[in-house]
Amino acid sequence: MPWALAEKLTIAIFNYGEFDVRDVHMSSLALTAYASALLGFSLVKVLAPGYFARQDTRSPVRIGLQSLGVNMGLNIAIVLPLALTHNQPGLHALLALNNGIGAWYNSTMLYRGLRRQGILTHAPGWKALWVQSIVGNLAMVAFLWWFAGDAREWLDMRALERAGRMSILVGGGAVIYFGTMVALGLRVRDLKVQPVARPAAAGRAEGADSGTGPGTA
Repeated sequence: MPWALAEKLTIAIFNYGEFDVRDVHMSSLALTAYASALLGFSLVKVLAPGYFARQDTRSPVRIGLQSLGVNMGLNIAIVLPLALTHNQPGLHALLALNNGIGAWYNSTMLYRGLRRQGILTHAPGWKALWVQSIVGNLAMVAFLWWFAGDAREWLDMRALERAGRMSILVGGGAVIYFGTMVALGLRVRDLKVQPVARPAAAGRAEGADSGTGPGTA
């Protein structure tokens, strides 16, 4: 959604007083680029606790430092030479994009580590859920792109009119997203976390250690 509404969001929130059209354009470029990092950062928040729960704090820190190195390496290799030789406006968007690449590296390596250790397993139907989510996002973006209108229209609107139209777009986008997923077969029960059954041997061992196993008075 930030990608599809980047310029309109910037106009609706910031285009007042000294914040002119050029500022809107430059800010929307950065927002569009940074939107690529949102899912990566979200996955880091989901995956990192899988290490912390097993008292493994070193792996997330190590991977985080590697992702920082990727981010800084891209900035030095790409952004810095362009800034020194061309000095074109909009290079700040590349900084935001590199930040997103670093976030995706971080989440990918965390996911890879959990999968290799057998800690993370996928529940039945996870591929269908991904397909539903992707199609829902595409439908939402198409809706927003079509109904958001031209940025010049937003520049001529008053503050209340901008807020009202943005509310309609956000609400309509949510309806399109979830409606598409439901139409493709999503049900509320599919989003619930299913309990993981422990092996019987592990349960008996724990009962014996705590003195509550079979044969205990």
